[in-house]
Amino acid sequence: MVNPPNAKNQSTAARERAILFELETVAVQGRKAVYDAVRLVLKTARIDLAPVAYSRWFLDRSLSEGLDSVIADSRSDADPDKLYDSMDDEIMAWAAKPGPMNPVVRAMLEQCRERSVRTAALCGLGAAAMESLTASLGLKDIMGDDQFLALDDGRSPTSDIWLKLAKQVKVIPPLCVTLTGSMKSAKAAISAGMRCIVIEDEFNAFQDFGGADYVVSEWSVDLLDKALELTRY
Repeated sequence: MVNPPNAKNQSTAARERAILFELETVAVQGRKAVYDAVRLVLKTARIDLAPVAYSRWFLDRSLSEGLDSVIADSRSDADPDKLYDSMDDEIMAWAAKPGPMNPVVRAMLEQCRERSVRTAALCGLGAAAMESLTASLGLKDIMGDDQFLALDDGRSPTSDIWLKLAKQVKVIPPLCVTLTGSMKSAKAAISAGMRCIVIEDEFNAFQDFGGADYVVSEWSVDLLDKALELTRY
């Protein structure tokens, strides 16, 4: 029997593996930075935002939706458009100087390059912040130019977004491992047929991560091995 001309390429592609991750919650401490920016701006409107309130109003929601909810709950007469613009300015300032990348994540990405594991990242802070982050962290030198996907206004990725990212790196969903930072994002990845590792922090620790393969509260140097073990075939 003669195989079709592209049969070998299709077979090879079906064995490729990928690590897909949320840029601002995995590579750097972006969630804490966004919380600090939101809290700082809300103080100008005499609204005090504790971490638990941030989780309630902003986690798994867009920045504008969270802001509208906070203003309504506090019965403030603050201008939401003005506050939003100020928050965006603060977040962009952070994205230009985000500090060092998580060393475990940097090591993992370098190992992926050495082991021919494909990588891609999405960013929920918009295209401009994503460009600043990737430039500041030197990620394009490690991952390439076309391995990133921007979402607007702080939104969590849907199943379709995770599938789009998998398609971008040409890896089938069951051989993709996602590193996520929220319940909604994790469940979207699982619904897309991918394996999932959740990065736990002070803002999402109360969420239900049922269905995730791992919930990681401390970074470990064997993170990549754990991730790839999930895609064994």
